[in-house]
Amino acid sequence: MDRGKGLVMGYALLIGIVLGALGLLGFFSNPIIGDAAGKPIFVTGTVHDLLLLIAGSLALYVAFSLRGDQQAVGVMAIGVLFLALFLLALNSADLSGLLSNPVNSADRGLHLVVGVASLAVGWYGHSSFRRLVPAR
Repeated sequence: MDRGKGLVMGYALLIGIVLGALGLLGFFSNPIIGDAAGKPIFVTGTVHDLLLLIAGSLALYVAFSLRGDQQAVGVMAIGVLFLALFLLALNSADLSGLLSNPVNSADRGLHLVVGVASLAVGWYGHSSFRRLVPAR
């Protein structure tokens, strides 16, 4: 397996598991993620937790259902999505009333890191796949 292929799939799998786990954890009282009353690191609400589950499912779809260059583009699309969420949260912390709790700095940092890392890994994988395909 080419390094780029393995990296892209492994990254999408890791992000899918982490985001899905964060989404599930948000429904239970814990010090990592949840409602503001518990003073967790990541302050979320039901809608935010559902969005994390959806994002995790999307990443798992990219990891298991897409192949080759499509997988790299899928990871880059996740990066664009998370960077867009980062920028939206800078403009409106509760995403114009969509979220019950405003996005905190830890969550903004997560959006930024996932966005930049996804673009970097997707770009690396995309260029790796381009080197494998002979020019026509």
